[in-house]
Amino acid sequence: MFFYLASSSCFLKRNQPLNADRQSNMSNYFFHGAVRFLVLTASCYISLPVAVSSVPDTLIQAGADWKYLDDGSDQGTGWTSIAFQDSLWSSAPAEFGYGDGDETTVISYGPFDSLKYVTSYFRKTFSVTDATIYKSLRLNLKRDDGAVVYLNGTEIYRSNMPGDTITSSTFASASISDGAESIFLSAFLSPAGLVNGTNVIAVEIHLVTTANSDLSFDLSLLGDTAVVLARSPYLQLATPNSMYVCWRTSVPEAGKILYGQTLSFSDSILEVDSTVDHFVQIQGLSPATKYYYSVYSSEELLAGDSSYYFYTPPVQSAVTPVRIWTMGDFGTSHERQNLIRDAYFSYTADSYTNLLLWLGDNAYPSGSDEEYTYNVFTGHYESILRQSVSYSTLGNHELFYSSAANQTGPYFDQFIFPENGEAGGVASGTEAYYSFNYSNIHFVCLESNIDSFGMVNTTAMLNWLNADLAANTQQWIIVYFHSPPYSKGYHDSDIEDDQIYMRQTFLPVLENYSVDLVLSGHSHDYERSYLLHGHYGTSSTFDTSVVVDQGGGEPPDFYTKVPPFYEGAVYAVVGCGGEIQTIQPDWPHPAMFYSTNTDFGSMVIVVHGDTLEAKLLLMSDSIADHFAIVKTLSVGFEENEKKISFSVYPNPAGKKLFISYYSKQPSPVTIMISNIAGDLISSWSEKSVQSYLKQVDISHFPAGAYFVQLISGDQSVVRKFLKQ
Repeated sequence: MFFYLASSSCFLKRNQPLNADRQSNMSNYFFHGAVRFLVLTASCYISLPVAVSSVPDTLIQAGADWKYLDDGSDQGTGWTSIAFQDSLWSSAPAEFGYGDGDETTVISYGPFDSLKYVTSYFRKTFSVTDATIYKSLRLNLKRDDGAVVYLNGTEIYRSNMPGDTITSSTFASASISDGAESIFLSAFLSPAGLVNGTNVIAVEIHLVTTANSDLSFDLSLLGDTAVVLARSPYLQLATPNSMYVCWRTSVPEAGKILYGQTLSFSDSILEVDSTVDHFVQIQGLSPATKYYYSVYSSEELLAGDSSYYFYTPPVQSAVTPVRIWTMGDFGTSHERQNLIRDAYFSYTADSYTNLLLWLGDNAYPSGSDEEYTYNVFTGHYESILRQSVSYSTLGNHELFYSSAANQTGPYFDQFIFPENGEAGGVASGTEAYYSFNYSNIHFVCLESNIDSFGMVNTTAMLNWLNADLAANTQQWIIVYFHSPPYSKGYHDSDIEDDQIYMRQTFLPVLENYSVDLVLSGHSHDYERSYLLHGHYGTSSTFDTSVVVDQGGGEPPDFYTKVPPFYEGAVYAVVGCGGEIQTIQPDWPHPAMFYSTNTDFGSMVIVVHGDTLEAKLLLMSDSIADHFAIVKTLSVGFEENEKKISFSVYPNPAGKKLFISYYSKQPSPVTIMISNIAGDLISSWSEKSVQSYLKQVDISHFPAGAYFVQLISGDQSVVRKFLKQ
């Protein structure tokens, strides 16, 4: 990308041109990564467009009459062209479909309920006088389940469909349900295929299975004569001195941002390259400062008034209140999604939200670009996303279109995460997992879709996590990933591989570094643990010895973490942001103090100094769960940062035992396994290691209790495990 960056000495006037000669004479360049900037200095004038409103032309109305074919036939490819003869097709008004009861025209699905026609066909002609006036076409589509759209015989859009060749027997990618069935998804498309005179839109609707219960289709088509916002501004990757402002336009466009500490705006950034997705980093900001901004196209104001502002984070380790809004599995476009939002807005009132944490499965059903646009960025959170920076972890539903191993797909295209340690923490080199600091909090995001991520990447993540936490000096540690280590909701942490692996492999490391709060989603419910330390086995092996505090942590009886090791963490499943699902027969998990599978809501977290307070806020605007943790810095906390990481798991163990070790510096280590009587069973030494993971065969060990001792230099650590 290539941007102009105007210095604060510039002042701006509307409608006063900046000629090319003056621009070139006063400029110099600098690079930030792969981004080139042109710095405008001195008393430069920058031409600003006056805001212009644009009403799109309606080319096809929703509910219009269409020709349709519902006989289960294979129409091949010729049916999409203007010349195709559809005189024998039926004609009726939209909405078309069956099974929901809201259809204007009920179509046939064939003679068998369990063997419905996979594909239904629709055609609509419309006229255009002058196709050259349109900068973009705005397609509004209601589809259940998948759709492919053609303009004059050429495919222009597909929704919830595989990426390969489509035939009449191709199934949709995922099931559409709940609120997603009734919404219109919008897409801004090129008008290049439009012609003067008669045009035809052809649509094929595909079921996800032949036993699907319903089908829906309606469509409208608009023509935009000006550049418009396709995705409202949102914020990414905040540091005390910088902020990314992101937005999407209907067509490729070189945009601009005006910003400053007042609405008069003292500075500007001008893009040179045309693009649809705009990611503009504002640099040189002051910490803990409020900035206003406006977003422009080359022709008009796209977004900007007194509600477009943000606060930069304070300097790291600063003791200031931090408000965090977190939720998982929320992007369904059901009415309750906005009720949860409204409850949060009502509860927080005028309090500024510093961070949004999303726990994965943010846009249903498959995390596609269009589902993110209309289940997250449009009609739901625009007013807070323009003011507060959001961070996320990848859910399993995002894996339909995105890959954590390759960092590809819509999830990675639309977010900017601190892979290079830009916001504090150790650089991870990937946006699949990362860390950052905000005030006196260290945040860690992990990738918990282990099967798809692969063991090579997962091992690299484990090594990075050890290094990152060893380097941390922040008072608080909050970790978030999608698959919960403890859950008896729809997903059972006793049997699902990803959840087992996160519990057995990553929790010992997190707890070794005194993690405070671990957030997950995945199960569509709310589950919140006691203050725990040391449970890495199944729910049947859970006992009170791993419960640091038997209470619920509600003030004034808050949880207290004491030196020198500050043991104890709260684990919360906050997957109730959009859907509620069935639970396991042995619900609730014994690690949980509070569980509910009937309430929709989100979690509000406030960290101020030595207190972390969290509440489950229901969409009914009531508080269902409330806990607080108090942790005061001391000499013991500093000593804890220096200790080595040493874990044994699973515990209890069966035939195999894993021993994990990490130290800040490579050093010789000796490991000894003894029984409860003190008899040495096994021992070995390593010459010089920093990170170490060993699998030990204990199948021949008698059942009972054992101790594993690690000696590294002048340090000795002992762990106990049970052999089943």
